[in-house]
Amino acid sequence: MNATFTNVEGDADLLARLVDCWASLFGPRVIAYRKAQGFTDEPAIAVVVQRMIRSDRSGVMFTVDPATGRRDRMLVEGAWGLGEVVVGGQVEPDTYTFERPAEGEGLVRLLDARIGTKRERIVRGPDGKEIREDVPPALRGARVLDDATALAVAELGLRIEKHYGSPQDIEWAVEDGVLHIVQSRPITTLGDEPGKVLVSGLGASPGKASGTVRVLRSIADGSALRDGDV
Repeated sequence: MNATFTNVEGDADLLARLVDCWASLFGPRVIAYRKAQGFTDEPAIAVVVQRMIRSDRSGVMFTVDPATGRRDRMLVEGAWGLGEVVVGGQVEPDTYTFERPAEGEGLVRLLDARIGTKRERIVRGPDGKEIREDVPPALRGARVLDDATALAVAELGLRIEKHYGSPQDIEWAVEDGVLHIVQSRPITTLGDEPGKVLVSGLGASPGKASGTVRVLRSIADGSALRDGDV
């Protein structure tokens, strides 16, 4: 929920972003999240400073399927450049689905690779600051991860899950062919009872809602929405 800043360079810029991280504790989204979770303690934050990975490709990994709760499946999503475009839902990423091995038996197995349309990416510009640019047409429909790299990401995810003792939501990045893990945290959405799947697709935003369902086939259809529609 709190702010993250990338490609920060120099002491002055670092100190300014440090204050911005502290201030993000009191943003509307974070306050709403704390209220929804029932947090009443005085908020506090420790700011983690990490070496910047100059990602040529990056993404997220869930060591179990967070949508269905299936413990025999794991997902890896990836796009070009920094992972912010994946985490923030700014592009349609590649999605790699794996079958997890039974306890102590064999390796993960790649079941499906769905290639997304990755139209933009965030990279480091000549001045060291990040820039957002269009992905070259030849790369938009190209796989971010070949089979071997995708399997390496998944295998590392299982090792991380074993280390922490619970299913993990992991952010990964590849720089010059070297795989890096930049964050790992427990998956927090596995407590819900699974229900019957009525429709599937890419999520537009986090959270749950109820109301009259309306299918928008174009942006213009949005003008017909009323309060209570989802």
